[in-house]
Amino acid sequence: MMKPKAPAKTHFICLPLRSVAFRNKVTAFNALLPSTIHASIIRPTGSLHFTLGVMSLSTPDEINSAVQFLHSCQSDAVSTVGGQKLRVSLKGIASMQGNAKKTSVIYAVPENGDGRLRSLCSIFP
Repeated sequence: MMKPKAPAKTHFICLPLRSVAFRNKVTAFNALLPSTIHASIIRPTGSLHFTLGVMSLSTPDEINSAVQFLHSCQSDAVSTVGGQKLRVSLKGIASMQGNAKKTSVIYAVPENGDGRLRSLCSIFP
């Protein structure tokens, strides 16, 4: 028997990556890419983000419920990061798909760091 197809993901929770230092490093990295990589596959630095979670929300009630839940988590999230900027070291790039030729999403692999990122993510069940 075939497993039912999971509903499409419609919303995500993310941390935007907007620091000047990060943008400068991404720009420098992009300058090192070979000319054989088509410019259309390189994301603008302003669109880069760190995804914490994805959701399938198909009705206004589901969206409102998710918004209320996120508001209820806000004080826990703020206390988890301790009022300090969250810094994440990255140790490489990986593909969401197993076959690099078929991949549509790549991501930077975070290192464990001080544990605040993992704690922040654990707030959301």
